[in-house]
Amino acid sequence: MDKSSGAHSLYTFGNLLLKDALVLSSYSSICDILSIDSGGLWAEAEVTGVVGRAITIDCRYGKQTYSRHRKYWCRGHFRSTCKVVIDTRADNGQRGNFSIVDNARDGVFTVTMKNLNTRDTGWYCTEVSKCIYTSYFSDTLRATQSVTGVVGRAITIDCHYQKQWYRNNKKYWCWGYYRDSCQVVIDTKANNGRRGRFSITDNRDGVFTVTMENLTTGDAGWYNCGIEIPVFDPMFGVELHVSEGKLSELLILILMCKTLICESNQEDPTSTIQ
Repeated sequence: MDKSSGAHSLYTFGNLLLKDALVLSSYSSICDILSIDSGGLWAEAEVTGVVGRAITIDCRYGKQTYSRHRKYWCRGHFRSTCKVVIDTRADNGQRGNFSIVDNARDGVFTVTMKNLNTRDTGWYCTEVSKCIYTSYFSDTLRATQSVTGVVGRAITIDCHYQKQWYRNNKKYWCWGYYRDSCQVVIDTKANNGRRGRFSITDNRDGVFTVTMENLTTGDAGWYNCGIEIPVFDPMFGVELHVSEGKLSELLILILMCKTLICESNQEDPTSTIQ
């Protein structure tokens, strides 16, 4: 409790990643609420932004307690030195590249930062103080964000990385959407790069490749390419879809039959209907 103001002081921490190319991933997990007040503020712990584009952060709060409070977004780690960049009293909720909207009925206020750039890196906090750290990676890791395989067959995923930085680092493929619970299923230190149905190779020239063999419908879901580095691993989320393959095979058969019939009609003038 803030004794000077009588207001609750809530702090949670998260991470906002800024990329200068493709969105690498959106790793979302609920922040821990570091407060004695159970009706506090929470949001996604990790979000991903793209340089030159916009990002939106939803901040949820206990509406019974804070629905009439002023909400703000400020830059800085400590409340005493946090510089307000936008609040709910701003004209039309807009100020430069920032905007804020408070939905008191649902207990959520939304901050939007437009035209992101690397100078946006740093700590941010909100009223009922939600703190988010922003960091910057220069297109560290990327892959195809959605891939589709067929039951019983294999699929290969290429993960591209900055070779000048990460050529000698361990690379891995993990199963799971959230960073903190992603289970490593194969990495480049595995014997012969194999583990069960999974294999991995790193050409050390900016690409490591993961192969999943004998796919099943149970393999469908979210995975991540990852690079092991101190403190915070770059990761990229890939969603795998697995189809039965029957529909694709049927369509191919229909097209083949249609092609054969057309060719037959072209060769035999008598087959033309009068």
